[in-house]
Amino acid sequence: MGRHPSWIRGVDWCPRSAEKQVSKRRELNDARRGQFEEVSGDAVSPLSEATVFHLLGHPGVGKLTVARALAKRCRQLGMPLIVVDNHLTSLPILAVVDHDGSTELPDGTWELVEEIRERVDRAICQLAPPDRSFVFTNVVVESDPRAVQTIDRVRAVARARDAGYAPVLLSCDKAVHLRRVQSPERTDKRKWTNQDAVAAFVERETLLRPPGLFDLDVTDLDPERAAELILAWTDGSG
Repeated sequence: MGRHPSWIRGVDWCPRSAEKQVSKRRELNDARRGQFEEVSGDAVSPLSEATVFHLLGHPGVGKLTVARALAKRCRQLGMPLIVVDNHLTSLPILAVVDHDGSTELPDGTWELVEEIRERVDRAICQLAPPDRSFVFTNVVVESDPRAVQTIDRVRAVARARDAGYAPVLLSCDKAVHLRRVQSPERTDKRKWTNQDAVAAFVERETLLRPPGLFDLDVTDLDPERAAELILAWTDGSG
């Protein structure tokens, strides 16, 4: 199992300076549970507690697109949700080493990325408003020694915020998946756009599956519908 940074290890999952934030989040969660009501029409119910969603899947499957749709839907339901895409924390490092999504990375690249991720996690636990939910996106595969640590890190953030942890594994038909890989936005974010490389990665690598996972095939789903299904699963109506 991977090692957490010192601020997140042990029994006390949140620094003492953030205890008031945790207390406030608990009050807000209790209030949400008490006010829980179905919204009209075909829409799903708002979340009954703060939640840390964790969207997992192969590169290019649509994690960020679904995360943005989820954030938009949560805002409409009156529960702000912040997107923490994996490239939010890796892009500063990938940009300065001039990584184009396919070139080999210098030794030590991911260690520096992890330092940024630790700071972002700390900010979420100590500084983020108590009523916020979050959605993280990651590629976690069994062969990666950092994979278990990634899952544990996001779960620890949820626990530190007294929030639920909701892991979702997105999958997609191969042909549709490879078309999505060539999205222009992926180039801008220095993500993989080489279809052959992604196809080989998918064939070679097995995704890690944390407990309590929701499997969602997004081949024929638009992002908005995917978000609705995730929210329905989260509050038990799916």
